Amino acid sequence: MWVNLNFLGTPSPAGYVPTPSPAGYQPSPSGYATTPSPMGYSPMTPGAQSPFIPQTPGSGMEHISSQDWHTTDIEVSIRETHEDAGLVGQTGVIRGVSGGMCSVFLPEEDRVVNILGEHLEPIIPKRGDRVKVVLGDERENSGVLLSIDNMEGVVKIDGDDIKMLQLRYLCKMKT
Repeated sequence: MWVNLNFLGTPSPAGYVPTPSPAGYQPSPSGYATTPSPMGYSPMTPGAQSPFIPQTPGSGMEHISSQDWHTTDIEVSIRETHEDAGLVGQTGVIRGVSGGMCSVFLPEEDRVVNILGEHLEPIIPKRGDRVKVVLGDERENSGVLLSIDNMEGVVKIDGDDIKMLQLRYLCKMKT
């Protein structure tokens, strides 16, 4: 048997009649059945800021550049953000990096301390210093800083190549 339902028109929320279910209806706090997230982020949450996708091109790059430069055999200074005032301002050499933690040899105290990388800053090299490239395509290469031209360094990379690299990509190596 065929029934013409065209006379009912378009359904509207006012015309909705709920149908009981054997399980009942248990709304979730967010309105969606989701698995709890340690970051409080759900891909279904409109307007939520994802830690993985910057909302503005280039945003979040400060975080990346401030974390990715840590490597071994470079001289660093302990920033004022470190909680131990006795270590603030000391220079040392990174001996190892694991996660965000750096093992730093402090010659002034003749000991190694573990410090979060965010509390360290690289020592800017001078002409004639041995340097290590800490960012960019040449990362991990080392050489000698021949000269500084504005904000770029002329570096004789070990193996005879001479490169112009941004000074912020270079760090003084241990002497």
